[in-house]
Amino acid sequence: MVTRRGPWPVGAPCWVTLGTDVDRAAAFYAAVLGWRVEPTGVGGHATAHLGAHRVAGLWPRQDPDAPAGWCTHLSAVDAKLDAARVEHAGGTLLVPPTTVWDLGSTALAADPTGAVFALWQSGAHTGFEVAGEPGAVVWSEHRTPDPVCAKGFYTEAFGFTYQDDGSGDDLVSLDVGEPPVAAIGPGEGGWTTTFGVADLRGALAEVVRRGGQVRAAGEVVDDQGAVFRLREVPPGP
Repeated sequence: MVTRRGPWPVGAPCWVTLGTDVDRAAAFYAAVLGWRVEPTGVGGHATAHLGAHRVAGLWPRQDPDAPAGWCTHLSAVDAKLDAARVEHAGGTLLVPPTTVWDLGSTALAADPTGAVFALWQSGAHTGFEVAGEPGAVVWSEHRTPDPVCAKGFYTEAFGFTYQDDGSGDDLVSLDVGEPPVAAIGPGEGGWTTTFGVADLRGALAEVVRRGGQVRAAGEVVDDQGAVFRLREVPPGP
């Protein structure tokens, strides 16, 4: 288990948000992951908590016909400068850097393979406060038909370094010798979030009971079509 109150290292996955019907999602993820979801009081947004710790954000979809989906946020030291680096490295800025009250600054971008991600420059909101335990984010990965292109982009934009894990994936580190924070490998789907559960079989059964779907290798779809993964992990101390 990792708990953190300060900013995450630059380039590390630091927050996840779900564009969704917030009320339906709150019920689904409370049942599957044990979240307590509280409205922020602004724009229909809500924050999911695991105990006392912030773990994810839920946002109402601007277009009700658009599919629900999770978005990975990468930590930024300066959203404007990092957005410029994203463009210089060949990415596309979809939403320019925007200040969100005193919480921080964000931008939305796509890498050259088309995978969408967000930047998050911490203010009062530093991202998720717990990781690596049941109910929290335990891993992030990027699946793309062109991993060579993706790796080159993230190295130039964020300084990623890589280590082959023997499975065809490359583990992402933010500096040589540092623990991995994500993986990039061949496939489809772009950035995907993995949440931990104490009992994988029970969690998968709950997904189905709540109207979701179970795919191969721990990949699941919630009752509104958002894709994520589940992994069994031991509870924190």
